[in-house]
Amino acid sequence: MIVYLYEVVALACIFAIASMSLNLVLGRAGLFSLAHGVLLGIGAYIYGLLTTQAGVSPAVGVVAAVVGTAVLGAALAAVSVHLDEEQFAVTTLAFNLLVVIVLTNWASLTRGAYGVAQIPRLSIGDADPQLMLLLAALLLAALTFVAFRALAKSGFGQLLVASASDPDMVRALGGPVWSLRVRAFAIGSAGAGLAGALFAMQAGYIAPPLFELHLSVLILAMVILGGTRSVGGAVLGAVVLIGIPEALRFAAFNAVSAGPLRQIVFGLLIIVTIYVRLHSKTSRA
Repeated sequence: MIVYLYEVVALACIFAIASMSLNLVLGRAGLFSLAHGVLLGIGAYIYGLLTTQAGVSPAVGVVAAVVGTAVLGAALAAVSVHLDEEQFAVTTLAFNLLVVIVLTNWASLTRGAYGVAQIPRLSIGDADPQLMLLLAALLLAALTFVAFRALAKSGFGQLLVASASDPDMVRALGGPVWSLRVRAFAIGSAGAGLAGALFAMQAGYIAPPLFELHLSVLILAMVILGGTRSVGGAVLGAVVLIGIPEALRFAAFNAVSAGPLRQIVFGLLIIVTIYVRLHSKTSRA
């Protein structure tokens, strides 16, 4: 039971990091991205491949996942942030689909549909690996929270919000709207890469289906549930959408019904969350 709680809390921390990083992209920069789940997957694959095939240490693998995902995210943003909201969303959706196809078919590198197994966790001496992962996830989630709260209150964060609300005015005043958005997306991608590395550690196994569109929708629902301008809300959204389905394991009458019940309630949570937030936004407008 204790080990299970470790895993659930660590998973909530991992998705809190992913949610906070998307909160910057969506809530501050105004970029409706449907690629955050696959960016998390890129981070997971960078970590998994480097630690299992290149023999690098877990710590170096985490750094590589953060940097590599940030670079890829910046490249995606550089060619797409000038598009309008709908075009940008479609572009990130296409990117999500394309990366999953590449992960599935580039078998010589990614092992294709077989996935990457036996991914190592951080370890210090004889310490319990589950406890070490939990402590690492808690620490990194706390540091991410502090960093993104500071970023939101900084001049960069305020200018980012202004560029999302009225980009023409910011351009007229000499503000670098394109550069602001690219930097924001790169920072958000770095957060997704960090979450991906931790996700790969916890799962011990990754495969392309894990990072299909449903994962991006899940992270998006976490952000919308907590409020797109609230870093703390992004954490709350992650805790709720990870915690409730796991709690339903104990609400099911038997093991056979547990899985379907969790999937039904989980899907309903996402649908209701997105509907309520979008409806309230429309009402205010």
